Amino acid sequence: GGTQYRLFERCIEYARKSGDKAFEAYALTNMGNLLNQIGENDKAIENLYLSNQLYIQSEYSILPIKNKINIARVLSDSGNKKSSDSIMISLIGNPAFERDTFAMNLIPRNLYVSTDSIKYLYQAYAQIKDNLRYRNLRALYEALLANHNYRNGNLDSVSFYADLSIINLPFAKDYNHKAIIWFNAGLAQS
Repeated sequence: GGTQYRLFERCIEYARKSGDKAFEAYALTNMGNLLNQIGENDKAIENLYLSNQLYIQSEYSILPIKNKINIARVLSDSGNKKSSDSIMISLIGNPAFERDTFAMNLIPRNLYVSTDSIKYLYQAYAQIKDNLRYRNLRALYEALLANHNYRNGNLDSVSFYADLSIINLPFAKDYNHKAIIWFNAGLAQS
């Protein structure tokens, strides 16, 4: 964390000296995300809002909208889930995400985690289930769908989604995701 912090600090300083507002905004976004990871939520929000102001001054119209996902994550991490969910819900269907499948998918994924509403998990799954680039996420979502169906007593659906998640397991890269997949596949055996 310390090395990244110093790097972003130097980037911000360089951007300010050179007058490159877009680069400064980019560095502030990265710094904001890093500060959030280490629990400095107030400073993270400050950096992300400043980043948005600079993007707007640099006449970038899409980046401030996408940066709202970062802002919502920091608000959620600092316990302000209501504001976080409100921001995420306002972003659903925003044209800024039309060509960015990954960013578009973050919205319902984060809303599912925040609200435990299955409609958001189905939305996230539907967005990527036919896209081979996202087989790693497909396995995770199938495991989460198996879990949801297990909690609701739909045992046939548990087996269906657990089997699909195991088929896509080799594509999962994140070890936390793999653990979730294996755990929920085990529910089909119980």
